Amino acid sequence: MCNIAIFVYGSLQSGNWNSHFCSNGTSIEPSTVCGRIYRLSPGYPALLVPVEHIIVKGTNSPTHDARTQYDRNLDPVEFHTPAGWYEVRGELVTFENSESIIPIDRLEGFNSYYDRVLLPVRKANNEITTAWVYIMYRVPCGSVLLKSGHWPE
Repeated sequence: MCNIAIFVYGSLQSGNWNSHFCSNGTSIEPSTVCGRIYRLSPGYPALLVPVEHIIVKGTNSPTHDARTQYDRNLDPVEFHTPAGWYEVRGELVTFENSESIIPIDRLEGFNSYYDRVLLPVRKANNEITTAWVYIMYRVPCGSVLLKSGHWPE
């Protein structure tokens, strides 16, 4: 088994109603990704990211994805925020067992509602790493851009 890390920016963050899904994480660290965070009409957030920042899309095998993440972290990763994008704040959650993300994949509607992609992440200490992030490729009409880069505002 390999460690796997996910970046959470919504209801999975500490103190929010779905944070129990991350309670078996071995570490939780403040961090940021480049993107645009929106509040959807039901009240929860969605993240859009620059397509060129997507390193790879997730698969249905957390073990495979953990290995991919490990391999990608062997090479330097760049973090930058192009014009028109924001730094979105959230938490980097690391799990010792890659299978720990299966319930989160189900919660997020992985491969149907949200997609899971590997992105560059900047930790609070400015170290750059990668993490799996649940994103949308487009948000529904009526969604509100949160320019603060944080949900809830």
